[in-house]
Amino acid sequence: MENRGSEDNKMSRRMWEAVKTKAEKARIAKIKKEEKREEEGRKQEEKELEKEKEKKKRKSKKKVVDIERIAEE
Repeated sequence: MENRGSEDNKMSRRMWEAVKTKAEKARIAKIKKEEKREEEGRKQEEKELEKEKEKKKRKSKKKVVDIERIAEE
């Protein structure tokens, strides 16, 4: 009888390495996707904060204009 144990071990080792590599690539892709989603969320929050600042700026300018108008009367 022929001893094929070492060949089987090599094959299963190669298969296991392939599975580990595939799993690692999938995990990395998932992490990158999550990071991208978080970055987009941060950008959206920054945009919303900037809009709020602009609204406050416009309101304060409007108040100044209203006060000036009242002062002129």
